[in-house]
Amino acid sequence: MYLPGFVKNLIYILTFGYFLYSIYSTAHAIYQSSKKTEEIIHKKEVLLAEKEELKNKLQVINTDEFVEKEARTKLNMKKEGEELYLIPGYSEENEEKVEYQETINYEMPIEKISNVEKWFKILF
Repeated sequence: MYLPGFVKNLIYILTFGYFLYSIYSTAHAIYQSSKKTEEIIHKKEVLLAEKEELKNKLQVINTDEFVEKEARTKLNMKKEGEELYLIPGYSEENEEKVEYQETINYEMPIEKISNVEKWFKILF
């Protein structure tokens, strides 16, 4: 069968165009999948770092010192022979700013007394 020259050229051009389009779509799909792979690898690294940080926190939380500190600061618990003092005006908002002191050598009465009486109790 004989086709005119412009029809043959049109078929060649369309075939070549389809070939270029399929190469482009394949290359684009490969690029997108490699981009997603990089994102997944980055997320994996972030999650592994977070996991390691949580493991470290868990090790700290499981120590006896941490449990004791939390019991003392949050539950107002004490060891045998120690005295517990309440600080007036203390709120939980500034709880993290106040450093924990293990021993306190002075006595602070809960009832309101004058400053002179307080000094007298401290000195004598």
